[in-house]
Amino acid sequence: MTALPAPVWPVLVLAAIQVADGILCIKPVGFIAACFTDVRFPRRYWRLMTPVKFAAALGLVAGIWIPYLGAISRARRSYCIFSWRSPCISPHATSAGISS
Repeated sequence: MTALPAPVWPVLVLAAIQVADGILCIKPVGFIAACFTDVRFPRRYWRLMTPVKFAAALGLVAGIWIPYLGAISRARRSYCIFSWRSPCISPHATSAGISS
């Protein structure tokens, strides 16, 4: 078993989607702005989404050549998914009327 992704094409597709999403976040198009508003994501942080999306794409592409980068990324994503108080979940929970 190798630490590198095989096949590589799904990783490249995901990276392309992240780049496209980053471009759409430069000046958020209507549906993205509506999503940010619906989850009460502060408007002053909207401009930070573009570099985050581009960094995600860069990380996906770098993971093709750097062993275990994907595993580290997956561990962080799992923390965000399973930790109720994480910064990834709390805006969504708050907008849904769920609070801890």
